[in-house]
Amino acid sequence: MKIQLSKNDYEKWKRFKGVKGNQITNTDLRLIEQLHSKYFNHPLETLCTCKGEKIVGKVQAWVDDINKIYKNGYNDNT
Repeated sequence: MKIQLSKNDYEKWKRFKGVKGNQITNTDLRLIEQLHSKYFNHPLETLCTCKGEKIVGKVQAWVDDINKIYKNGYNDNT
């Protein structure tokens, strides 16, 4: 069974993906944290931007993970 985002989460991610550039806001980062913990079944982890370059790889990996689910569309029942 493939994992699908809820319709609400799908719309949030669609807006995130529509942003141009490679800078993310704190709001974007919180969205990434929330969606990743929800769909990959782990406790909410706050990624501290104070670590700068050290979190870039993790953020990108989480974005890539969420993008894979996004490609599955959304669940109409949510």
